[in-house]
Amino acid sequence: MNASDVLWILFFLSVGTASLWLSRQWYRQPISPLSIYIGINSFSLALYHLRLVRLRQISGGTYLVVIISFISFFVGASLYGPLTARGRRQAPRLPNFKGLDGFFYLTVLVSTVGWTVPLYILVQRYGLDFLLSNLWVLQPEFQMKYLGYLNVLGIAVLPTFLIRRTLGRSRRFDILLVGSSLIGLVLAGIKTYFIYSLVVSVILYALYRLNRLSIKHFFVIFLVFTIILVFFVSYDATIDIFSAVQLPGSSLPESLAFFERPYVYFVGSWPAMDILVSDQAHPSQPIFGYVTLQPLWKILGDGLGLIEPVPPYLPAVDITSTEFNVYAFIGEVYWDFGLAGVVLLSLTFGLITTRLYLKARSGSSWVDKLLYAMVGYLLAISFFSYFLRFETVVLILYVYIVGRLLSWNSSRMVPQIHAA
Repeated sequence: MNASDVLWILFFLSVGTASLWLSRQWYRQPISPLSIYIGINSFSLALYHLRLVRLRQISGGTYLVVIISFISFFVGASLYGPLTARGRRQAPRLPNFKGLDGFFYLTVLVSTVGWTVPLYILVQRYGLDFLLSNLWVLQPEFQMKYLGYLNVLGIAVLPTFLIRRTLGRSRRFDILLVGSSLIGLVLAGIKTYFIYSLVVSVILYALYRLNRLSIKHFFVIFLVFTIILVFFVSYDATIDIFSAVQLPGSSLPESLAFFERPYVYFVGSWPAMDILVSDQAHPSQPIFGYVTLQPLWKILGDGLGLIEPVPPYLPAVDITSTEFNVYAFIGEVYWDFGLAGVVLLSLTFGLITTRLYLKARSGSSWVDKLLYAMVGYLLAISFFSYFLRFETVVLILYVYIVGRLLSWNSSRMVPQIHAA
């Protein structure tokens, strides 16, 4: 780390802090789409400049694209900033929990089927002893066709439990159901499922309870970060075992080598993105809008068979210490549509997520709150990838459609009960 790195660290920490302050001024809450997107991306870039592992040097052109994305997102979010101050001062409506209990238990049931059936099949195929001693088998085989989507719905269980607990409707037994769904997410062999559920819960916590940052809240943030770090390290040691243990050029001693891969996960997308922006060893796209339009190509290819199936992963590029196959939201959009796409999608993202945020804050519907938190995850993970994948679309549609139907049905039943 040199003087230039120190300046960049100070710059990005200042930008992230400014986003928290501005959110507090505009929305009377420090955690909003503006601070999530700009804050987490800035924190990731500041960590990159600690140089804990030797990584590719980011060029000025890449920084320019990042800053343009920040500005575009800010413009989109600002359309619901000071201009909506009068509406924000209105007291929130009384909470509406119609359909919430039914949604929670239905989601638990569906997700339980989604992980117990594959587990039973794998035990029959390999035997329990083999699976326990070779947990890496889960990564390529656990998420079976169709059943895998049922397991994905388990992401919504923990956040829904948090809403029920906030409204005083949870039971002690529900904690066991939440634990069951989290087991299914871990067995999936995909890190992001467990992280998705945890981050959505944190966003909901901020929506309900966080009007200002205090020592308690920093402790909660530290606790969540510690859980994620422990999960990553444990996962790498038991399931994702076919990757390098100690990366070349690391400044960490061998005893702390287990921190290297989580560190690269948190910062590696930026040097990978730099390769795209610099047009060096540019990987070829198999189809137009490969990342941004992935749900569409998934339906047309794997679903309907109208086109050849599109490869599920981005091509890997060499970021010096290792190969990486994600380029952050900004980089993946740039790969699809260039700088104009970064401007348009960042602005649109800021506009839509801020609209969802304000609707979730001022309204009484638990569906709106859960939907905002689900979409908010896309903001929180944007330092790592675009992540509007087909599985994410399935989950968001499930929350919206099933949540609305159960809420409507519960509202429709109330007059009948009174009439009886």
